Amino acid sequence: MDRAALPAIPLTNGTDGDDTYEAPRDGAEGQVTAIIADVLGLPRVGSTDRFDALGGHSLAAARVVARVRAELGATVQLGDFLAEPTAAGLARRLAGAVAPVPPPTRLPAAEVPLTDIQRQLWTTRQVSGFPGVTTEAFAIGIIGPVSSAALTAALDALVVRHEALRTVVREGEHGPMGEVLAPARVPFTEYDARTMTETEIRALVDQAARQTFASDHDIPPLRAVLLRTAQDAATLVMAVDHMSFDGWSGGIVLDELAAHLADAGHQLADPAVQLGDVARWEEKLFAASSSADQAFWTEELAGAQPPYDVARRPRSGPPKYRGARLVRPLPTETAEAVHRLGTTTGLSEFSLYLAALDVLLARWTGTHDVVVGVPAARRELVELDRVVGPLISVLPVRVRWEPEQSFRSVAALAALARNRMLAHTDLPAAALSEAADAAGVARLAGVPLTPVALSVHPSGAPVRASAGEVELRSLGELDTGAARYEVTFLVNETASGTEVQLSYDVERFDETAAEALLDGFFQVLTEGTSAPDYACLAIALSVPPRQEASPRTAVERKRVEPATVVEVFLAETWERLLHVENVAASDSFFEHGGTSLTAIRVAREIWDALGVEVAVHTVFELPVLADLAAEVERRALAVLDAEEGGTE
Repeated sequence: MDRAALPAIPLTNGTDGDDTYEAPRDGAEGQVTAIIADVLGLPRVGSTDRFDALGGHSLAAARVVARVRAELGATVQLGDFLAEPTAAGLARRLAGAVAPVPPPTRLPAAEVPLTDIQRQLWTTRQVSGFPGVTTEAFAIGIIGPVSSAALTAALDALVVRHEALRTVVREGEHGPMGEVLAPARVPFTEYDARTMTETEIRALVDQAARQTFASDHDIPPLRAVLLRTAQDAATLVMAVDHMSFDGWSGGIVLDELAAHLADAGHQLADPAVQLGDVARWEEKLFAASSSADQAFWTEELAGAQPPYDVARRPRSGPPKYRGARLVRPLPTETAEAVHRLGTTTGLSEFSLYLAALDVLLARWTGTHDVVVGVPAARRELVELDRVVGPLISVLPVRVRWEPEQSFRSVAALAALARNRMLAHTDLPAAALSEAADAAGVARLAGVPLTPVALSVHPSGAPVRASAGEVELRSLGELDTGAARYEVTFLVNETASGTEVQLSYDVERFDETAAEALLDGFFQVLTEGTSAPDYACLAIALSVPPRQEASPRTAVERKRVEPATVVEVFLAETWERLLHVENVAASDSFFEHGGTSLTAIRVAREIWDALGVEVAVHTVFELPVLADLAAEVERRALAVLDAEEGGTE
């Protein structure tokens, strides 16, 4: 049965005397309805009123779940609430709910653990050898008179308030850790762009966005460039390290810059906790829930195949993480159709964007079993509302559907799949990787669990802020020249409206193919929301052909036994770390199942045992054992030559 196609049930919030209001039937429902009403700012809420019909979004739902955890002592997963978004449904789950992990508390320390997403980003940086791989950048429009001194003071105040903006990553005996340092000035450059051409301005913006950050010494992980375009108008370009920042953090920065420019910075309350406190809390959360969530993901991903076939160019080795972006505004009529369909069906706009991407990927890959990476925010607790830092995890959402199903049906399946994901978020990336391996998911070295991701602007994050006569406006994200996924669709809210960005790996797509992919997303979204009950196969998409890899003459690789001391050492190391036997000098790291994490361990053991520093990306670039051993030997000789030269 196509439940999503059933007529919507009229619902009200009970605020107008309508007889559809249903009062709470017991104490549990009474407590839950009071929490929901308070979160949404309503005078009262009925026990069967749907949360989405009351105007609630995913972040508000997370606030409800957090309040239930704090006030009623029961842990209910966000996905479970979204699956049955009423006070009655939430109250029924209280009986079987487990006691919650206590919220994070403030514990100042000079050395702090990293969150799981920070460790993932650090790993990506080590593997890539590209410092810009974790850079994010965005622009803020400034309307009104602002002095350089006031702006730099406001930027510096951000670093004082938020430890994430003054933390470096050091690799210790037990892996990477964060070291919190004293506040430092934000590097700031100003240009008078009033007489510049558009081409010159774009070149400066592009340069400002493509900053790089070395996590072991660059403090703060924040750069600012101001371009004054008129007497009382300017563009502020901010480049940040994703290891210290996320989309919600951008809203915090917008608000706090405005407060300081309005000379009201002293009125800002200090964050309840800092990023290091969240990392400690996350470790406890994973310890309590990781095994159960890992079992869920092993079952959820059984038989799944990530959409590697979406790329139009063959891969020529490990990813280089070099990218480009396309940016387009979402047409007003399409944005209105998305909102209208979401309102009438009770589906979130996120589910509609995900459905459009699923239909698009199905057409490009030929399979209707689609896995997409989706960020899940870790900001459900009120203590985390004003914390700057990457408080997210990226988890797979698997949607299985048939081509004759309607767009409405696919959107409903997408919503259910996302809710399943949100009910099982409390596990680290390593445990998710183990679950995927146990489920038989095919993996490519250096590539995330799925090569395609969807990111939608955080609900409730501001795009404007006022500071007296000055207004700050979010102008959107900028191209940094990096791509951590082969394809990422970003649906962002800016002061000018909704825009869609496509970030793509330039090794896997040329610009023509990327344009076709973005065209297809707009086409599916427009046709699907305007005629949601038509079969998805009626949407006629143009898909460019794949470029096939150049044929190579088959060369039989003869087995070569390890001969040198370094080759023997590496063979034994691979056997132990990769759980294999009888490794040859002619073997490839990837053929034995090498991954980013094991590459890091290989590099670390080379240093510990031989005293030779080998970058992690070198393990990827020289996957054949004999080649890697030769490089280690070359570097060892260079070290000895340098030491001998120093003693003469």
